[in-house]
Amino acid sequence: MPKHWNCFVAGCTSNYTTKISGLKYYRIPKRSVKEYDAFFKTDGVKWDSAFICSRHWSKGRENSKHLPDVRIPDNISEAELRRKSPYDRSAQRSKAVRSLNKQLNTLKHEKRDVSADKIFLRNQISELQEEVENLKHRNNSLEEMNENLTREKNALKSEVADLRTEQDRLETVLNQMKEEMRNKSFDWATITESKFKYLCGLEKENFVTIFRCFQPFLNVMRYEGCTSSTDFRRKWSKENELFACLIICRHALHLGVMAWILNISESTMSRIFEAWMTFGHAVFSKLDLAHPKCLVEKMMPTAYKNLDFSHIVLVIDATEFKTTGFTDLQLNALFFSDYKSSHTVKALPCLTPHGSAAKIPEVYPGSITDTVLTEMVGALDNVLCHDGVLTDKGKYF
Repeated sequence: MPKHWNCFVAGCTSNYTTKISGLKYYRIPKRSVKEYDAFFKTDGVKWDSAFICSRHWSKGRENSKHLPDVRIPDNISEAELRRKSPYDRSAQRSKAVRSLNKQLNTLKHEKRDVSADKIFLRNQISELQEEVENLKHRNNSLEEMNENLTREKNALKSEVADLRTEQDRLETVLNQMKEEMRNKSFDWATITESKFKYLCGLEKENFVTIFRCFQPFLNVMRYEGCTSSTDFRRKWSKENELFACLIICRHALHLGVMAWILNISESTMSRIFEAWMTFGHAVFSKLDLAHPKCLVEKMMPTAYKNLDFSHIVLVIDATEFKTTGFTDLQLNALFFSDYKSSHTVKALPCLTPHGSAAKIPEVYPGSITDTVLTEMVGALDNVLCHDGVLTDKGKYF
């Protein structure tokens, strides 16, 4: 039984201080919790640790199965209270001695607690001292790190200042170059031979020859979408326009870059490029590039002669270029090449043994065979009966 106990019944005042003759306390049997709860109707009872006094049985409790029959007991009469013994000094002294002994034991316990607390505090002080030392070391490390970061910061500031100075210098140089580009005219005739060939891939002599081929037909050349003048006059000469278009084709240059070089708008450059590509295709498609047999024999490379290929007048080989697919299924099937396993366009370049173009080829869908392509291009139209054609393996005519 615990040191302090109370009767759990609401309204009952019995507890460990009640001095009544024959009063007893009982624990609540687990099997009878529902019956006790239904009879007393007391809320918030902890049945595992609850006690009930014997005043709730009118004739006394017989056994653990005997349920109580008194909900709230009547007031206790004075006769039921235990009588106190007469005043006795010896009893008073004994009581004082017991009290002193109790206080002494309490002091001993407190002394032991103080000793334990003292030891605990010493340990705490030593731990705190160690922690203070660790914090000092950490503080020193942080101060050293801070000094390093400060030095790095100053170094970075210096680098940033140098970079800004370099940026200002480069901006000045760029502005000077822009100004020079604005002031400098774009003229093919003023460019050196080596730079000219690097830019457009042709020597000046060849460039002049090509332009002379175009010159008789320049009067029919039109720039689609141009509304700046009724007679279609341009800011740049025809030679410079052709030179700019060749540069774009050789270096895959963006039209905006070339427009910036020429100091014109990108739309104007686009119209110039489209006009020259259309005009060039129209002119070259009408040119007869067939070489006379005497010219082919005269320009025949030595290697062909040594290998007994002096009868060769034409070299052909089909070439495919990959392209994107189409949303139309029929076009996808038409342009799909089994050889490349992708969508392609096919062309048949025709060259003479010394490397000159014998025919400007058109492009066809990738599914076309080499035999059909050769017939459609007309590669063998100018080949005579005893002339030879050099091609790759597997091509049939």
